[in-house]
Amino acid sequence: MKIQQLCAQCTREAVGTVKGSSILTVELRDDNLYDCTCSKGHKTLVIFQNEKFEILFESGAMALLDGYNREAVSSFAAALERFLEFYIKVILHKNEISREEFEKTWKSVTKQSERQLGAFLFLYLRENKKSVNFIHQDFTTFRNRVIHEGDIPTYEESLNYGEAVLAFIFKLSRELKENDWAMDVISEVLFKPISRAVESYPDSLPVISGGSTMIRMNSYGEGFGIKTLKELLEEFKENIKFYDGLELYEKRQ
Repeated sequence: MKIQQLCAQCTREAVGTVKGSSILTVELRDDNLYDCTCSKGHKTLVIFQNEKFEILFESGAMALLDGYNREAVSSFAAALERFLEFYIKVILHKNEISREEFEKTWKSVTKQSERQLGAFLFLYLRENKKSVNFIHQDFTTFRNRVIHEGDIPTYEESLNYGEAVLAFIFKLSRELKENDWAMDVISEVLFKPISRAVESYPDSLPVISGGSTMIRMNSYGEGFGIKTLKELLEEFKENIKFYDGLELYEKRQ
């Protein structure tokens, strides 16, 4: 996957003129920091604010659209695991556990998804005084067959798994955001590590960026309509048709 970002300096210079802005195209990175140089030599540090689980889920959706059903399941599963990690970080930070202490402990489970799930289940129980309604065991069995046994799933099987992951992430995201402390804590979890890393790029103009991912679109709430993965994929395909048609139109002018 790649993302595009306008050069911040070019955009500033273009205000009030007919000049265009240079488009920066970069491949996704794990740290969400993109040190870019446009054709005019301007340096921009793009800070991508989407959570990793959002990006992984989006990658799974793109794989599904392209017919890579097995790869879609792998990305959906990774998105679910990283969401559990994100949830754990938020709750621990809310309870004043430092990032350093979290990382020391997380090292012992970093390569063991079952232990990560166990940590999440009991932390959720401690925080909410009730057990979480996790995705059905059949989906976990399906995921294990695909990831560990090499099963090749159908489009419908992969879509259904993605639907289950999307519904679970969305439900718990809304639960989190209903708390009055949530937005401040989530912002600190996301941006504190990035703010430290930015200091390593003193010559680049920092710019906060972020895409409207499928998970983020659903997180706006019921007033905007909660959509299934199938509906979101159909919308995405229509958007592709629109932009392809616009590009063809511009080429004819």
